[in-house]
Amino acid sequence: MWTPCPAQVPLDEALLQKVVGGMRFALLRGVDPNPSNIVASGWLATKACTPSGDAESVLLRLEVNAAAAVCRISMRSDSAELNTHLSKLIVENLGAPV
Repeated sequence: MWTPCPAQVPLDEALLQKVVGGMRFALLRGVDPNPSNIVASGWLATKACTPSGDAESVLLRLEVNAAAAVCRISMRSDSAELNTHLSKLIVENLGAPV
């Protein structure tokens, strides 16, 4: 799932670390061939959000388009609902006022 995000580009490193790190995601530097993009991973206790268990592994990719001052968030986990909610949280916290 991906979500567009109006952003203040370039992204403020301290804000990025606060938002992504605050969600217990690890920023993975050098994974994406484009140095402007951000990749992170995390493991979240979901308390049976999905029928398969109480935890979810989540991958996040934030593609930054500096020319358009927007980002695109891609989330991957076994739960579409979790992807949607996490994407909205990140957009709310990283997004620029519109």
